Amino acid sequence: MLVVNPSKRITAASALNDEWIKNMIPQKKYIGEKEDTSLTRLRSFKVKNQLQKSVLLHIASRLQSERRTKELKEIFQKMDKNGDGMLDKNELVEGYIQAGKEQKKANKVVDQLLRRIDINNNGLIDYSEFLMANLKEEDVASKTKVMESFKVLDKNNNDYIEISEIKEMLGDDEESTAEILKCADSNSDNKISFEEFYDMIIRLYRN
Repeated sequence: MLVVNPSKRITAASALNDEWIKNMIPQKKYIGEKEDTSLTRLRSFKVKNQLQKSVLLHIASRLQSERRTKELKEIFQKMDKNGDGMLDKNELVEGYIQAGKEQKKANKVVDQLLRRIDINNNGLIDYSEFLMANLKEEDVASKTKVMESFKVLDKNNNDYIEISEIKEMLGDDEESTAEILKCADSNSDNKISFEEFYDMIIRLYRN
């Protein structure tokens, strides 16, 4: 732009479309408050192990509020530009750009959230994963809901989730099993009681 001869200067349109310029200009928000809140929850999602993810997926699949599920479905569909039932990286990045983030920052945020939310590691977020990441404390605070998930994992019905049951869920992954025990087994007896299980889940929303 800093050229004396006007005929040799780039046009204003070209300048505004330049990647460096676009990344420097604060982006205007083009989405509503509900969509913005949902994107914030995705970014803040902080589940650390497969057991926590499995439990939250189970709870998300049983969300009772018709209003909540309708709201989240509408947000998901709005972001799912090609209508394939999945959010890919480009669709997620576009969502964060519309929420006011510059493209470089949006890419970084999406890379981070895919690592945390994408359970099956296919580079996509499906609707169940989207619901899981949008759960609120009130959705998981009910001990009845958490108990349902606990009973699914407590195969031998002895009121504990034992190492063998964790390994069965994880496919004999020793490292992940140790990580789960470290996170949930507060009294170090190599099994997880319901109270330990519940505490592991509710801590996600209170720390």
